[in-house]
Amino acid sequence: MALNLPISHSAEIQCPNCDEKFNLNFKIQDIEHEETNERQMGPEMGYSFIEEVKCPDCNHEFEIEGEVWEYPEGALNFIEMR
Repeated sequence: MALNLPISHSAEIQCPNCDEKFNLNFKIQDIEHEETNERQMGPEMGYSFIEEVKCPDCNHEFEIEGEVWEYPEGALNFIEMR
């Protein structure tokens, strides 16, 4: 893994407690390797993450999950929320 952590990201999130949708800027602090695919410019690496966030409306704390993809090595290709 050549990605530099933490990775800053923003996404629209919906609170599971109050259903409020809000834009959240957060940092992905820790990633876990899940998958490797060989491609033309070398391996494409897939990682999963889980981060704790807090709803600004009701202060409910909950986890968000997603995937980070690195391709080519050292380059953040995309981030996907689950």
